[in-house]
Amino acid sequence: MANQQRKDDDKQNQGNQGAQKRADQAGQAVGETASGLASSAVATADRTAETVGGGMRSAANTVRENTPREGMLGAASQAVASGLDKAGEYLEKEGVSGAANDVYKLIQSYPITAAMVGVALGYLIGCATSSRS
Repeated sequence: MANQQRKDDDKQNQGNQGAQKRADQAGQAVGETASGLASSAVATADRTAETVGGGMRSAANTVRENTPREGMLGAASQAVASGLDKAGEYLEKEGVSGAANDVYKLIQSYPITAAMVGVALGYLIGCATSSRS
């Protein structure tokens, strides 16, 4: 009877080990698939950012060509064109992943300010999306 109990326990342990192995393999497959999807999403976002950056630089050139170069309006339009050009160049060079990394570093450098900005943005979004009856 003790032998039969031991055999039953061994079979149960083997079954449990097999199930654990299959669960581990399934978890690993899910992790690899998620990692691949995330990598693909980041690559797509970076390509999109590069395209947007090119569009911003093109808009900067259009502003430069079609606005006055002198006077107060000229100074303002040149400042806008310069800002568009710099932002477009940054997006082309860094992409979304580089921008996210820069934001992460900025939050690490100024955590209290970042928290206050987050609270303020949350408040503004809440005000904008709440129904006013």
